[in-house]
Amino acid sequence: MRDFFRGKFFITLVFIASFLAGFMLNMLLDGGVTAPRDLIGTIATPFASFGTWIKNGTEDFINTFTEFSELQKENEELKKKVTELETALAETYTNEVEIERLKNISNIIETSPDLRFIAADIVSTAADGFGSTYSVNKGTLDGIELNSVAVASDGLVGKVTAVGLNWATVTAITDPSMAVGATVKRSEATGVTEGDVELRAKGLCRLSYLTAEASVIRGDLVFTSGLGGVFPAGILIGTVTKVESEDNGLAQNATVEPAADLIGVRRLYITDGAWTGE
Repeated sequence: MRDFFRGKFFITLVFIASFLAGFMLNMLLDGGVTAPRDLIGTIATPFASFGTWIKNGTEDFINTFTEFSELQKENEELKKKVTELETALAETYTNEVEIERLKNISNIIETSPDLRFIAADIVSTAADGFGSTYSVNKGTLDGIELNSVAVASDGLVGKVTAVGLNWATVTAITDPSMAVGATVKRSEATGVTEGDVELRAKGLCRLSYLTAEASVIRGDLVFTSGLGGVFPAGILIGTVTKVESEDNGLAQNATVEPAADLIGVRRLYITDGAWTGE
């Protein structure tokens, strides 16, 4: 039964019935004086209008779908370009940061032209969270030895205290086991920076063995002196933040904030071999 209503015969019957209905309506309204051509036009016009509406609607739908597809494609292309630009910008920033690091390292190299530095990435830090020791991914195969000096782009970090073929452990200047010959740049006062248990928790170290007459004030820059044969002279250690006199009044000490970011550092530059001061 459903197929009957969909068949051509049924559609033909509907058209004939519509024509006869129109003809009868014409007879009732004007006595049948309307010409057959006009009558056919009257009956056919609604069908033609309906067909036109279907055609226009279909074309509008197709055009809208096509435009939407094109917009989607353009949107994907724009997203791809934005991603490429963001990647390029990130790479540019990374390169600029690395260039700045290398500039700072070159300043250190200028003070000790006989040194060659090996870049090493930090793979882990001490569990105490104070940045006292670091494990790096370079070792004796790369030329690193015990007592090789480790610096960051902004200053001294420490020295190598253990080493293997492809790894090394660096102990920071804030560790209680560390001592570095130091000098105050402004006054040329000499002393030794030492790690201290209490100061290490604050990321600081102590400048000890200063005479009572030594001129040291807050803000003074402290550099390695080269004394002791481990650390070459001229590497920035840090800045004086506090100066105190010893109880006996015969000496004084200072608190030093390291120039290197001992907590956030991710890459170290380690000397190729231990420096002997010769």
